[in-house]
Amino acid sequence: MPSINDALIAAAKSGVKVSVTVASLCSFGRPTPSEADKLSVLFTQFDEAGIDTRLFTKVIKVGGKEGYRH
Repeated sequence: MPSINDALIAAAKSGVKVSVTVASLCSFGRPTPSEADKLSVLFTQFDEAGIDTRLFTKVIKVGGKEGYRH
């Protein structure tokens, strides 16, 4: 069964402009080394497909305040 990530990659490869904004990778705790490896593979696939990926960090302001805080 295809995942949402597979669908995003397929759409980008078909010429659809795909942009994603995701939570900071440590927003639910620091990723384990194996989780970090999986994320690295996923974001490399996104990059190769032409997906514009942004991480939602404290640099992004919401209502003039940091959008994400550790």
